[in-house]
Amino acid sequence: MYDFTKVSKNSNGDMNTFIDLAGKTGDVTMYGGSSATSDGLLFSSSNGNARSNPSDSKVDLTSNRSLVAWVTLKDLNVKAGAAIAINSGNIFDAIDWAERETGKWMNGSDGYYRTCPIPTTVPVLSQTGTKQCIVITQSLVNNKVQTKIYIDGQKVSTCQTDNPNTYKAGNWNAVIGPRLWASNSQAGWLNGIVHSAA
Repeated sequence: MYDFTKVSKNSNGDMNTFIDLAGKTGDVTMYGGSSATSDGLLFSSSNGNARSNPSDSKVDLTSNRSLVAWVTLKDLNVKAGAAIAINSGNIFDAIDWAERETGKWMNGSDGYYRTCPIPTTVPVLSQTGTKQCIVITQSLVNNKVQTKIYIDGQKVSTCQTDNPNTYKAGNWNAVIGPRLWASNSQAGWLNGIVHSAA
């Protein structure tokens, strides 16, 4: 769990770190076009990201997991970034903005292996400046991944997909801004503020 309204100093004394309040993922550090504000973690350019160190992750994440973020978008046309993502090499799961369909949140994943088809029940966001709570839950049901998406407390999507996976402790990290950070480059970015995430 990260409260992005509260920035802390790193070991060098730089104010660029957010503390992992749950003690499972590791602290997150800002990079590129990201900055700390009183409202949260602001992304304002395509190289903005924040991420933890994979070696700091302390638990295995099985297919029974959830992602949560409180976010306000400032440019709806910037697509395919994430309010929060789990990464391990090129493998990822994310709260993904409009990668496949304009104006809609989705559960992003590598190769769309665990991504739900986007139903008409997922609302289209048409205004910037709207603070939203996005929740994605996943559970293992009969060896399939059951995914549910909630927006501001309302369930808007349910599906089952193949390809369950486990992120091993010491080998995954939290990424905020892009949906994927691998080989020192990022895929996608988010233009807005992430207030908190878990």
